[in-house]
Parts: sequence; structure tokens; C-alpha cells
Amino acid sequence: MSDAGRRHVWRPAKANGLYAFVLEGEVEISGTILTRRDSIALEDEDAVDIAVRTKGTDMLLVETKL
Repeated sequence: MSDAGRRHVWRPAKANGLYAFVLEGEVEISGTILTRRDSIALEDEDAVDIAVRTKGTDMLLVETKL
């Protein structure tokens, strides 16, 4: 969980991608706004910027081979 206004950076391992699922709240990931029950899969990213937009945002992040 995170508070509004926080920024996080996820740096996946070279061979991996990132799957993000928003359980509650709203975030912006790599220029895409996601709200409750939205998801995004990213690959070939050195760093993924996550900007939390609402208080009490809860996300699931899975680093995996995509």
C-alpha cells in the first residue's frame, strides 16, 4: 500500500518484465493511468516509474519472464 503523491521505481532484472495489477486506488505507470482492477505488462524496461495518485493505493507487482 502507498499514500498519494509517492513515487516508486522498480528495476526488473535484465531478462524479466513486470506485470502490475491495481487492487485499489489509482497509479500512473510509464505514462499510463491505471485504476481499480486495471493491469499492465511491461517488458524491455530498465526502470519502471510508478506514481501513486490516490491515498490507500494497493498494487500487486510481479516480476517475471514475459
